[in-house]
Amino acid sequence: MSGVLTGELDVDRLAERRLHLYGVSNRLRSPAQRAATSVRLSPTLEAPTATATVYVINQKGIATIAVEASGLPAPRPGERYILWLSGAHGSYAVGSIQVSRTGWATAILRSPHTTWPGTRISILATPRMSMTGRTRLLVRGTL
Repeated sequence: MSGVLTGELDVDRLAERRLHLYGVSNRLRSPAQRAATSVRLSPTLEAPTATATVYVINQKGIATIAVEASGLPAPRPGERYILWLSGAHGSYAVGSIQVSRTGWATAILRSPHTTWPGTRISILATPRMSMTGRTRLLVRGTL
């Protein structure tokens, strides 16, 4: 270390370089690019071989969500799989997902709310007919 404890900092230049290098700004993106995003969901211990990609398009206050998943375990008797969102509008199920015998699933769902960076997205295994029972977290990610 040089022993220097103070110095000048050009905050504007720092922000300009940080935004340029890491791409964290939406300033240069078109409205269509800002409205669309995707996230890869990570497996959990409940489904260690599972993976999923979620594509989100926000338009006119509604989010269209496309899900593509693989490696999901077969639902247990009495279970269903749902896409779950947690964000600024609370936590809620967007819809059910049908899984093939080989663990593949695709779905296009609509959310009554737009989604924004920081929204958590999960695929859960939940009891089909009641609110009692164990819910299993299979894959998860954050926009």
